[in-house]
Amino acid sequence: SEIITIQVLLSLPELSINTAVRRMFLIAAAMHRDAMLSLAELNHELAEAVIKSDDEVDRFSLYILRNLVIATQNERILQEIGLRKPSDCLSYRVAVKSIERIADHASGIADKCVAIKDKIDKDTLHHINSMSKRSLALITDSVEAFLRRDYSLADSIVDKANDMRLVENEVLSSIDNSELSSNGTMGLNIKLILEDLRRTAEHASDIAGAAMNQTIRGVIDLNKSSR
Repeated sequence: SEIITIQVLLSLPELSINTAVRRMFLIAAAMHRDAMLSLAELNHELAEAVIKSDDEVDRFSLYILRNLVIATQNERILQEIGLRKPSDCLSYRVAVKSIERIADHASGIADKCVAIKDKIDKDTLHHINSMSKRSLALITDSVEAFLRRDYSLADSIVDKANDMRLVENEVLSSIDNSELSSNGTMGLNIKLILEDLRRTAEHASDIAGAAMNQTIRGVIDLNKSSR
């Protein structure tokens, strides 16, 4: 929040694919947190800043995807950007597009926050924040599993992400039993925000799946050698 670093890239190896993916994710995660803060404080200026930040994530996405296309056609470039084989490019494409979608959902939450004029009651906000924290934890773990090629961590994320639909339904039930049920516009926006949070978690499952695809061959070989 206090320092900005500018880096001029003269060649691809100066910014590895893993570094670019991590930086892209950090922006998307910060957008998610700021979107939730703007919702809690009804801070429309912060919400507008989140929406503008989506452009930064899109730039990283274009940079990474362009390099992946180049890498599929040039083995030297493939190694220089830190990948092992051409098939890795497909897994990275899935992860990058999923992170881009996570940023889109954060931007969507911020956009709905701008449309909300009255503060949300504490009980409902508590439920929303709880779901948000679970979604953010899942996407953080999924990206770590992907970058570290951690099959076990990735495998544990898939089931947790699937459980988010149950969490969403529980929050929806609490909303239906609250005063928000009589506030059509505000209630609708909050339900759409819950959908954004659930779909964020689903993208974590996609990233975890890409991580498992990257590491499955090593897991199979390890199991064979242990027999």
